[in-house]
Amino acid sequence: MLAETLQTALRNLDRILASAEFVEPVLPRVQASTTATDLESSAPPGWRLVHTATTSAPIGWKGALGCQEATFSQKQSLRFHRALGPYVPAVRVWRCPAQLHLRFDGLAEFPSRHLGERDGQRWFVYQVGQNNWPRAAEELARNLGLSPPPPRFEFGSKP
Repeated sequence: MLAETLQTALRNLDRILASAEFVEPVLPRVQASTTATDLESSAPPGWRLVHTATTSAPIGWKGALGCQEATFSQKQSLRFHRALGPYVPAVRVWRCPAQLHLRFDGLAEFPSRHLGERDGQRWFVYQVGQNNWPRAAEELARNLGLSPPPPRFEFGSKP
């Protein structure tokens, strides 16, 4: 149900942007393809896709808002951390168009990690706190068929 709603909203946004007369598009075009369904099938038992957004930027990266975001939440779980306080374990994922320029923010306490690329899209993941999905980033990268980023420090992503 959520995947269908997301795809319908993205198709409507794409239709509206295509009919508008911009000198440059305000938002980069993002294909609706299979993001929600790919992500839903990537979560292990006990996790669910709870939130999606179409205009955001990965945490710890500066740039224009234009990435698709999805948030997984661990079902029926509330944890406590001395620094974080009470929290529901979550994993956030962003899919950003390759033409979107992002710069790493060195002041971010817990930045998201560049996960890899697929079909001209860059993927990022953010996971803070203890949960029962410790290898979320690696499993998502494998399940989504992402090619890994270069094994060097990345301080920006240029088109």
